Amino acid sequence: LCELSLEIGKQIGILIDRSGYVTHVLVGSDNSIEIPFLDRLRTSEARLRGLRLVHTHLKGESLNQEDLTDLALLRLDYMTAVVMDTSGNPNGYYSAHLNPESDDLCSVLPKKYPGQLTEGILEEILEIESRLSRSKKNLKDAQKEN
Repeated sequence: LCELSLEIGKQIGILIDRSGYVTHVLVGSDNSIEIPFLDRLRTSEARLRGLRLVHTHLKGESLNQEDLTDLALLRLDYMTAVVMDTSGNPNGYYSAHLNPESDDLCSVLPKKYPGQLTEGILEEILEIESRLSRSKKNLKDAQKEN
């Protein structure tokens, strides 16, 4: 992904479902990527979309406001930007996910390096979705009481 992105000088992204299958391949410009219309399947205030976006950033930058806005509005499971060295090798990952317990809406995680990535992303996503569902239920219960 990184080598090809460097070669064409554009961001490249993949949307991955919870089974690990790539559902979309995206090619953007040198500084952004546009996510196509996604069907309304799984859209609810208490659920995530069931897709995570992994995309390249050519200039070594972390997740930007556009990335975080897409994460929130599209209710993606996870957003990751892969940064690379001048040879097209990945040398870092910036990730974020929705955080139902925070006023910030998104939790932006510290940069990780190759070799620091661990398995268990699906379990983490399911836990985030569970917390999201509980927070929406608690909000609805509080609204009913008032």
